Amino acid sequence: MKTEHHDAFLSFVQGFLLGGMIGASVALLYAPKPGMETRGDLANRSRDLKEEAEKRYEQALERAIQLKNRAEEQVAILKKQGHEHAMHLKDKAGQRMHLVKEDPPKNAEKKEETDKA
Repeated sequence: MKTEHHDAFLSFVQGFLLGGMIGASVALLYAPKPGMETRGDLANRSRDLKEEAEKRYEQALERAIQLKNRAEEQVAILKKQGHEHAMHLKDKAGQRMHLVKEDPPKNAEKKEETDKA
């Protein structure tokens, strides 16, 4: 699952960068400038794209960490609830066994009462 999100994010960044490059190329075709100015514009645009990609990467990483922590908390809660329920069932079974061992016919009604609880 981790690699799926990582792959999806990398695909997004690659698409983002490719789109930026295509956009810059189209802009060059329709608005020609002198070579030095064009190279400067390309360098600036590349730097901007890199900074944006780094920013989005950090945001995605932070979100992934938050989701991981939230999932771990939920697992801990469910584990605790499962343990508590298992202990409750164990205690209930112990009570029934105790009643059956004492006097099975006499305690049949008590067992039914315990079942309802």
